[in-house]
Amino acid sequence: MSSSFILCVVAALAAATATPALFSLAAQLAPPERLGLYVAAVAFGVTGAIALGVPAGTWIGGALGWRAGDPVRALGRRGHGGHGGHLGWWARHR
Repeated sequence: MSSSFILCVVAALAAATATPALFSLAAQLAPPERLGLYVAAVAFGVTGAIALGVPAGTWIGGALGWRAGDPVRALGRRGHGGHGGHLGWWARHR
């Protein structure tokens, strides 16, 4: 087994663990009248990360080398607190 395959499995397991936890957290933090909005924000974030992040990461890795993706990801995490920090702000200002 190659190390890249093992890393893909680890990443998939991490996503499979984190995604339900994020949905649960959003549902617990949401006021009753905004439950759907909070859960939709998490769903949009997960889908958007896959739909936009994977192709962008592939392009950056191909164009600049695989190490170039690390600073870009770090900047992206810094921009939103590293944990979906905009969820509460976004839902409050809708």
